[in-house]
Amino acid sequence: MFLSNNFVRGAVSGLGLVNLVAGFVDLALLFAARDRREISLRDGTGRR
Repeated sequence: MFLSNNFVRGAVSGLGLVNLVAGFVDLALLFAARDRREISLRDGTGRR
């Protein structure tokens, strides 16, 4: 009865959506950091 409540189902779905968005943001930050590191290694300065 508790799990079939529409408010509970909506809350669980909302938390899942927030989790997906946070995961995509983490991936975007990871790829951006990787791209910056590759650029700094190519210019010969050796900075990371």
